[in-house]
Amino acid sequence: MTPDTSMDCTALISVLLHHTLGQPPNPGPPNLIVLMADDLGWADVSWHNPAMVTPHLARLAEESVTLNRSYFHPKCSPSRAALLTGFHPHELGLQRAGVGRFHPYGLDPSIKLLPEFLQEAGYRSHLVGKWHLGFCNSSYLPTQRGFDSFFGQWSHVVDYYTRMAPVKDDGGRAGDLLASMKAGYDLHNNDDISHKYPGEFSPEMYAEEAETVIASHNSSSPLFLMVAFQAPHNPFNEPPQRYSQPYSNTPLQSSHRAATITALDAAVGKVVAGLERANLLSNSYILFTSDNGGAGARNNAPLRGKKEQMYEGGIRVISLLRGPGLPSGKVWDGLTHVTDWFPTFLHLAGLGHRRPEGVEGHHLTPHMAALGSGPRTGVIHIIDQDCQKGLWQAAIREGDYKLIWGQSDLLAKYFGRKKYKMELYNIIRDPYEEVPLDVEEHSVRVAALQARVLAALPRATFPPHYSNVAAAMPGYHQGNFTTGWC
Repeated sequence: MTPDTSMDCTALISVLLHHTLGQPPNPGPPNLIVLMADDLGWADVSWHNPAMVTPHLARLAEESVTLNRSYFHPKCSPSRAALLTGFHPHELGLQRAGVGRFHPYGLDPSIKLLPEFLQEAGYRSHLVGKWHLGFCNSSYLPTQRGFDSFFGQWSHVVDYYTRMAPVKDDGGRAGDLLASMKAGYDLHNNDDISHKYPGEFSPEMYAEEAETVIASHNSSSPLFLMVAFQAPHNPFNEPPQRYSQPYSNTPLQSSHRAATITALDAAVGKVVAGLERANLLSNSYILFTSDNGGAGARNNAPLRGKKEQMYEGGIRVISLLRGPGLPSGKVWDGLTHVTDWFPTFLHLAGLGHRRPEGVEGHHLTPHMAALGSGPRTGVIHIIDQDCQKGLWQAAIREGDYKLIWGQSDLLAKYFGRKKYKMELYNIIRDPYEEVPLDVEEHSVRVAALQARVLAALPRATFPPHYSNVAAAMPGYHQGNFTTGWC
């Protein structure tokens, strides 16, 4: 029997016609790659701080558009949720804190995530690294949310070598017992415990796994790959010597963190090289970003503040986008928010018409390509209230002005004396928030900003107070983090 080659011949004729007409063949929907750092600060890259060794990120920046005013939430779970749904964290009830290891909640399973939409355009989707959006029930897991595969940690932080979650005891015999019950192993391949890469440093492990995903990808389908590194989140385990050597004259704890960032940099380089080897790079958009600002104030210098705060150091993050049609080595000053990436990726995948109702973000790439002013004039950074503690918090940027109304720290912390405080800044003239403006003198502007917050208030959801669920403790599950306890 002669094999049917009509499809192959049709494809060949199409390619020949394109070349005959002087046009390249249509490469199809682009690959979408998200490389996310954890707690990378403004001063943690070499182009902001020459003491840092990040050559691969610097090269990526030279091939990308650098987003100079990229804003995320100041905490990890909320940022991840916003990127994958297009909704503000305060619309998801996730604005206050990260999802706790032993808390019975996560990102609402009824909300469709980006990889679920991308399935409609034939994408194969993979997540490598940190999930941190809930695992108490299998419906929360990434493999139930559109990802064809998952390799990584379910919770927010583990030892870089052992994959054990660090837990502090409460002192005394009872505290030691409780700590031993809470301590557990967290590395999963899809929904199962994995012991792959024993003793390998976390950034290298995740880079190697991402390279495997890329190498095994069938290029007849577009690829969505999210690599969510834990680095440089604490604990700062001592990195391999090859990353520590440039920081030999730096104090120990700081040198471990700096070396971890250099390891992250090398891991990013490996992922990009893997895309190039697989001939996927030319048709790939690569977003590199941090999920929030650095955990220490000096990691964000000269910006004020840090992770978990509404000052610029907590919310203004390092972000780069490389891809077809975008200029290289340019800095774009357009205002962007984490919620813009969901509609941007939908549009790039040809799914702009599938934007869910209520997603208000913007498609960014046309504005970045033109290096124009951008579609945004402002953003609501957060709305939260804790009626039990009598706390309120909102932060909003509109034009040149930013208002922090209530606590500057997330409401997971309690600063009752600040609950009525208002801070107004001209963020263009005073980007480091050194001189708050007189709110009485600017009362009309303050009232207008407050009115915008209150207009958005009906869309906000406020999280309850969760208690730890004892059944979640790894001590009841052979020392492993598991699902199915809520």
